[in-house]
Amino acid sequence: MMALRKWMATGTVLWMVLLYCSGMAAAADSPRIVINIAARTLSLFAGERLVKEYPIAVGQPSSPSPLGEYRVIEKIVDPWWYPTTPGMSPVPSGPENPLGYRWIGFADTYGIHGTNAPWSIGTAASKGCIRMHETDVEELFPQIAVGTPVSIIYETIRITRDVRGNVYASVHP
Repeated sequence: MMALRKWMATGTVLWMVLLYCSGMAAAADSPRIVINIAARTLSLFAGERLVKEYPIAVGQPSSPSPLGEYRVIEKIVDPWWYPTTPGMSPVPSGPENPLGYRWIGFADTYGIHGTNAPWSIGTAASKGCIRMHETDVEELFPQIAVGTPVSIIYETIRITRDVRGNVYASVHP
């Protein structure tokens, strides 16, 4: 009887370790988004591995993109745009919609979206949202889910490694 108890205790401990480690492995590959306002980039990571970096437009100085830690709270294909300016009508999905064809909400009024002004990418042009080229946001959209972490930082000096292993520094205002 004592041997059976020891065996069951050992089995229980091993089972718990396996469950814990499998959870860590899943978390290690989980997607996350890091937006660097200074560099005007959105980086998609799988755990610690950089999957892809995209150019973006960020909020204007008068309406900056919010720094902080967030999670994706909604994903919408073909979103409508509801202007906050009195007297303006909502804009359905289509070429006139400033949100483009994808919306990835991460806060009550902020999100990552496409744009009908692709020339604005790389600038501080939005009312606080993160704009992407339409093809880029359509590529990003299926790779993330509701609940995906979104970090918005302002990092002026970056040390990075390219796919060949070369290390380089970049400085942003």
